[in-house]
Parts: sequence; structure tokens; C-alpha cells
Amino acid sequence: MADVVGASEVSKYINAVRRLWADLVPVIDEAEKRILYAYLKVQEASPYKISNMLGMNTATVYRKSRRLLRERLLISDGPRGRPRISNKGCLALYINSIIGEEALVGCFAKTWGVRVELDELLGFLMLLAIEAKRRKLNLKTMTMCRVDEASIHVLRFLKEAIMTYIRDGVSMASALSDTASRHGVPPRLFIAGIRLALRGISRTLPLTVHTDSCSIVILMHNRLLLPFVVECKRDCEYYRTSLGLDCPRAYRRLQRHCKLVTAAT
Repeated sequence: MADVVGASEVSKYINAVRRLWADLVPVIDEAEKRILYAYLKVQEASPYKISNMLGMNTATVYRKSRRLLRERLLISDGPRGRPRISNKGCLALYINSIIGEEALVGCFAKTWGVRVELDELLGFLMLLAIEAKRRKLNLKTMTMCRVDEASIHVLRFLKEAIMTYIRDGVSMASALSDTASRHGVPPRLFIAGIRLALRGISRTLPLTVHTDSCSIVILMHNRLLLPFVVECKRDCEYYRTSLGLDCPRAYRRLQRHCKLVTAAT
């Protein structure tokens, strides 16, 4: 992340994420923090097993676990399923300074099933919190257990940038930077968060093209095709400033790919 936003700024962004989510995360007491952290360690277990691990009264663990399930910090597969921690639970532990950035990234990467980088996740969470507050939601009511659900919320900010790009005739880099500034998010973190959101929907909603050096998500606005680079072997300036939309190399790769597909059909 140091190469992306600068090592001296990391703590500032971490604190910003924690501030944004502070009043969106339910208050959990010390016993609930211990239980939630235990579930993070064992992944899936019965409350009885957790009570043995922690040396805690079994009835207390059952009662606390039910509350954590109601708050969606734990989830289970049906009424008889064993509870396991959700990414909301990991975020609650993070906001309460129980786990650090590495554990948070690992939790989201596992629950979402996509590659996640720290700067991307911090940017994504900043935008998700801003959208939650705008829509009067909180951690419990925000749909974010699946990456595509969470990404839809974050991509509303990309829509704002696209409208600026089309309406004002500016570069996508400028449109993204302007939109980031309007919402008080550092542009590089804003772009990183949007990139994760695009990667998150690349398997389900839009057309995704994979070339030998990059993966490109193609969105459509009216008849305008907008190709955004979500994976790139070459970490060029366009990947970090305009989501690859202004990158001539990516356009050439996309054109070559389309010609090959057309020829094959």
C-alpha cells in the first residue's frame, strides 16, 4: 500500500475508515468481542465449543451468540447450522481495534472470494460507509455479505464520475478525482475502492474481457462503451488514475481481443 498512497498516509486513512464506521457498527461488550474473535479463529463452531475454548459460561455464550447472529456479525446456514463469523463481524472487530488490517483483508478476501488489496478495501469501506449514511443504513442493514451486493452500493459513486466525464467532457481521471473530492475521499483511495467494486461484479453483471495482460470490465451508458481495467500485470499510471479508461495499451489489447473473437466466430 505504501507505493499506492504513501506510507506516511496509511494511518490517516485507517483512522478515517474507523471514524466513518464508528456509529454504524453495533456496540458489543467485552464478552461478545471475545466470542466474535474466537469465531474468527475457528471459522465455524457451536457455542458449546466456543464456551470451552474461552472458559466462559455456556448459557452466556449461547445468549451472546444469538445476539451476534441477530446483528449479522455471525451467520449460520439455517436454524440448526453452526454459527460462523461474517465479514460484518470482522469489520466490527476491526473498528473495535481487536484485529488489524491484515486480518481484515484476509477475512473479506475469503468471504467474498476475490483478490483484495489493502488500499482497495480501505477505499471501498470508506465509500460503503458514506453510502450507508446517505441511505440511513447501518452495518446490520447494509447488504455486503456478498461482494456483488456490496459493490452495487460503491458503484453509485462511479456513476457520478461517469456523468461528470460525459457532461463536462473532462478526462476520466479528472472526473474520478472531482467526484472523490466532493465526498471527501482521497482520489487514489477512491479509485482503488471503485476498482475492487468493479472486480466484485465482473463475474456476474457486465461483460468482462480477459487478455494476456489485463482484465477489462465493460460498462455501457446509452450507446457508449466504457472499458475499465480491473486487473493489470503492468502497474501503469492509467491503472491508478483513471481505472485504465484512458490507457491506449488497454484499448489496443481490447481491440485485438475483439478481432480474435470475431474471427473465431
